Amino acid sequence: MSAHRYLDPTTRDHVVVNGSPRSDDSEASCIVWLLGLERGTLAADANLGSRLHTLRYATRDALALAPSYVAEALEPRVRAGAISDLSTSPAFVDLPGGGKALDLVVSYRDRRRTQRSVPYRHIFGG
Repeated sequence: MSAHRYLDPTTRDHVVVNGSPRSDDSEASCIVWLLGLERGTLAADANLGSRLHTLRYATRDALALAPSYVAEALEPRVRAGAISDLSTSPAFVDLPGGGKALDLVVSYRDRRRTQRSVPYRHIFGG
């Protein structure tokens, strides 16, 4: 039995299969959760989460800062030995109906040293 609930990386929603939450033994859901959690909002650990929410506009600075914000958010998983060889590829995308988003592909090796990647979309807010 898995200790994690699966989070869809696109919608960030829990996925239900046959009336039960889908379980997930990979780091993918943990990564999506940590990147979506605004750093400083969790009373139990104010250092948990990411600062991606502070990137409000599609600028060169946002593109440059995103990989370091991802690394900072995932540092607890790296320190725990759950992931290694972390890298992030950021790219701007145009959204239907206007606006921009920052698409991130987070690549890492899991405990078994298998190369994995997780997509994550940060939508800019004004």
